[in-house]
Amino acid sequence: MIKKAGNNNFTVLLDALSVSYTRKFARKMYEEHPHKNNMFGLSRLLSGYHIPNEGAILRNVDDVASIEPPFVALFANNLVVVGKITETEVFIFERGSEKKVPVDKFKQGCSGAVLVAEPDNKSIEPNFKENRRLECLRHFWGVTLATAIVISIILAAIQSGIYHHPGLLTVLTITMTGVFICYLLVKKALRFDSNAADIICSIFNKSSNCNNVLESKASKLFGIISWSEVGFGYFISGAILTLFFSNLTPYFALINICALPYTVWSVWYQKARAKQWCPLCLIVQVLFVLQFAANWIFGFIQTPAFQPMELLTVAVILIIPFLIITLLLPVLAENVQVEQATYHLNHFKMNENVFQSLLKEQPHYDTNLSLSKIIFGNPEADTLVTVVSNPHCNPCSMMHPKIDRLISVLGEKVCVQFLFLNFRREHIKDSGKFLIAAYLSKGGTAAKDIFRDWFKNDKDNAGQTYKKYNFDLMSDEVVLEQGKHAQWCTNNNIHGTPTLLINGYRLPEQYQIDDLINI
Repeated sequence: MIKKAGNNNFTVLLDALSVSYTRKFARKMYEEHPHKNNMFGLSRLLSGYHIPNEGAILRNVDDVASIEPPFVALFANNLVVVGKITETEVFIFERGSEKKVPVDKFKQGCSGAVLVAEPDNKSIEPNFKENRRLECLRHFWGVTLATAIVISIILAAIQSGIYHHPGLLTVLTITMTGVFICYLLVKKALRFDSNAADIICSIFNKSSNCNNVLESKASKLFGIISWSEVGFGYFISGAILTLFFSNLTPYFALINICALPYTVWSVWYQKARAKQWCPLCLIVQVLFVLQFAANWIFGFIQTPAFQPMELLTVAVILIIPFLIITLLLPVLAENVQVEQATYHLNHFKMNENVFQSLLKEQPHYDTNLSLSKIIFGNPEADTLVTVVSNPHCNPCSMMHPKIDRLISVLGEKVCVQFLFLNFRREHIKDSGKFLIAAYLSKGGTAAKDIFRDWFKNDKDNAGQTYKKYNFDLMSDEVVLEQGKHAQWCTNNNIHGTPTLLINGYRLPEQYQIDDLINI
């Protein structure tokens, strides 16, 4: 069953599968993935989280109701996550919201294509601990900032004695609520994750989608500045005026009166033009009306003195928050734009015709399985990846986890062979032989773990690692194999590491080795 709302099929599926993940990393993985909108892409994403999964096409569409949720299905030409199935209804997540569909209707609209995932004890996000640490740190700073703001407001209220004035306290409460709601609106407009916004947007009407209203043409003043930004600045300015300049409250009351026609227009537009309600927007309109009512009841609606200094103070307090918001939000919006640009670039790069075209333009070397006995994957695969590695270079260490993942995800579809270079420096001259001996002595499965440990930590203590395993580094077989690696590299003038070859062609600089997973 789907535990909580999310903004994409992948995070919802991770929630439903109870797999440990961090929202920011998972969202980035999804948004930048070139195949995020099809089952192949979701399958690759799941594999990246070490979640076994399998796609299938059902011969009888009626069988879809017998599959144990959660799973992914193609329903009405859209990918949906099925979270729960009852005798009468199917609970699905589609296009950012959870919906209930009658079982018969679901069967009729289902194509029969499904993707089923079964997590095991190895299923977890890559680098989860580090990602979790960063997420907790960001959360801590966010909570600290929010706490500091709340304390500042309380101290300001005490200093100004506002708690002695029920009218000012009422106006401040309404205004601070407006700050929070507009903050959620801004996050929704920027496409940032917000569970609070998702809950509010769906609590009144399950079919509500705030984004349909927030992305309409009428959502921006003069087509440039969004109404959510205007409202955010309005409420922040109102809070500052109420807290620190309570004598200027009549000015804020006058501004509130001027804003009332907007409330009528907004409700009319959502009902008559958009034909879609935005609960967050409606709450803002209610707050405008409540402000007016509070101002009327407590006598704040009066003709201000219109003194030059008062007018200047009000103008500055109105302008500064608004300018900060309008200058800061485009910077934040760039994160979303970068994700979208990365997605389009990846989508273009992962086109097999594009990849093959760029690959054939690269230098070609004569490669075959006889070059090295250090082979992982399927020797009969159509794709042969040749890796020339320096056991002590940092780029090789950073690349190895990617190769490890490539082997794990593609399995029988790829063959990876390693060529290791030795060195003349005494304390590391046998490192290439060590890795060769590990493979020849232990076999591919055990060598894979030894390689992983070597590139992660053991290379920094080569002498101790040699003693730990006690391989015969000078056996005829090891020396002959290492000599073969060195001779091929010399003959082909290859000295830089890591060097990656795909069926003999150098990997184009526009690609990383793990891009092969998505081609």
